[in-house]
Amino acid sequence: MKRGQVTVFVIIAILIAGSIIAYFILRGGILGVEQPFAKESDAEQYFLGCVESSLREGIAILEERGGYIYAPAFEPGNKYSPTSSQLAFLGTGIPYWYYVSGSSIVKEQAPTLNNMEQQIGRYLKEEMRCDLSSFISRGEVIDLQEIEYDVKIRDGRVDAVETGGLVIYANDERKVVSEHRASVNRKLRK
Repeated sequence: MKRGQVTVFVIIAILIAGSIIAYFILRGGILGVEQPFAKESDAEQYFLGCVESSLREGIAILEERGGYIYAPAFEPGNKYSPTSSQLAFLGTGIPYWYYVSGSSIVKEQAPTLNNMEQQIGRYLKEEMRCDLSSFISRGEVIDLQEIEYDVKIRDGRVDAVETGGLVIYANDERKVVSEHRASVNRKLRK
């Protein structure tokens, strides 16, 4: 191989490596810079993703705790029936569905479908966190109005309808989104 051919191959290799590095730097992949979203509706899509993620978390907690996110009041046992109303498992109280109370009364506290729906809705309202700072730093103003959740457990899935208001101000325009629907495939029903 001649010196001229080696020089051409080295120059081509440098150009290829440089273009790959430039692509990743401009794209933001290597530096970890998040690309701003291109459309106004991206804030809405991001918020819907937060709702779906929180819905999945709520369902997982409900499954782990025997149908409860927020356990009923703890009731201790007595000396004849030392079991309480909850099983202490790894620091978490998991309610028994059927137990003998401290006053020797047999009690049942199996969660109803309606109760589970209300608990998931309460979890979404109280625990959902959505970091919208990347949209705010782009100059968009995002206002979350009072939000309510209606959750329905169906065969093979859990549906959540968020009503209230997500108001997005961008480019001298105002967009009001008053309803979002999220659905997670999960079998909570028999």
